[in-house]
Amino acid sequence: MKNFLLTTLCIAGVVVFANAQTPEKQTKGEKFKEAIKNLPEDLIKQPEAAEDTNANKLINDNLSFEVHPLWKEKGTLSIIEYKMLKCDVEPLNATFPLPDKKLAQGLTINLNTIKKTAAEKKQLVLAEVQKHLIAYYKEAGKTVTKEELATQTNAMIAGSEAFTTNEGRAGEIYFIHDVQPLQSGLTVLLLLPGADGKSVTFVQVNYFRYLYETTLPEDVMELRMFTYPEDQQTYIDFTKKMLRTLVIK
Repeated sequence: MKNFLLTTLCIAGVVVFANAQTPEKQTKGEKFKEAIKNLPEDLIKQPEAAEDTNANKLINDNLSFEVHPLWKEKGTLSIIEYKMLKCDVEPLNATFPLPDKKLAQGLTINLNTIKKTAAEKKQLVLAEVQKHLIAYYKEAGKTVTKEELATQTNAMIAGSEAFTTNEGRAGEIYFIHDVQPLQSGLTVLLLLPGADGKSVTFVQVNYFRYLYETTLPEDVMELRMFTYPEDQQTYIDFTKKMLRTLVIK
């Protein structure tokens, strides 16, 4: 109400001023239009909508990192994880590397800080990979010993390296194959140990594609997500670029 009265008084004042300065032959309507035209722009302009500074960020509590804005729009983010299950369709496929190949058909991301060491978190991820291998071998009708299963699980680690975020947080990043009866994938796992060594902040990015083979090969690695090493490296570099933007508040 206060702003309305102020605006009305301003308009009235300008009208009076216009009456004093405008020739008598002007009609009252013309004088009013001229007064409105001369009002300061900020009195009649609608306020602009505030920019959404989080439109390109995945956020969980005090953790965030940058992604393509379309990922926020098309995916779903819950307390547990972020999911985007149709990455190979337009316009999403254009936000991924090598869009013409449509290598990634789905994506899940989890970021959190937990009361476990980095080594313990890594073993939890490998235990899930091993669980998928057991299901694969069962579906393929193949029997493996515990030793063979352990060896194959460790062989699913495609590589690892030291990693530092843009804000200087240091840790380790792992690249892990994951094959199960109906899909294969690549997990990029970033582990940043806490200062006390008893907690770890992690980001786990899981890319996957669906398998349609009716007869599963004996060598599980024949069905890995990336047939060509250069394609795999392209996705790894793409993911590392995102993870460098991780912020811990």
